[in-house]
Amino acid sequence: MAEHRASQSEQFRRVAKRIVDEKTRSSELTAKTVADRLGVSHQMFLRWLREDNYHIHAEKLADLCVTLDDFTLLDLLEEKAGRVAFTLPNVKEHLASDEVIAVQRLVKEVGEALKSLADTLEDHIVEDWEVERTVPELDDVIRECVRLKYWLRERSQTDRQKKPPKQGAV
Repeated sequence: MAEHRASQSEQFRRVAKRIVDEKTRSSELTAKTVADRLGVSHQMFLRWLREDNYHIHAEKLADLCVTLDDFTLLDLLEEKAGRVAFTLPNVKEHLASDEVIAVQRLVKEVGEALKSLADTLEDHIVEDWEVERTVPELDDVIRECVRLKYWLRERSQTDRQKKPPKQGAV
């Protein structure tokens, strides 16, 4: 059991290091900048990525993902827990006039996901490359459903505020 946990820990650290390396190569971020944003020393941050005796603190993991703009590490943890996570949509945009567009976007995503799923299952064998192609399509549907859910709540709140009080109500 300890060997299994060690390999999971190593996999997590390897993924974290890969993400940090990619982000620091492709942006103005440095490992020191990331460490500063997390409120830890540069050396401690590097130990989290390289040494088995040091682990990223749970309370810092979300901040790390936000700083790197990459949620792969949280996705790994969610998968281990048997859950699916997604980023909450930004509902600050005004959608009242875009009701039809919001629904059309969802219908489009559902259609693409169903087509991809049908293609995947057509030969009754699911290949790794098919999973890699289909899962993002399904994730897009989930994201659009969540976006529509939050938009609907926002719209309801806005409409409730606009509604004039009933006359003669006691």
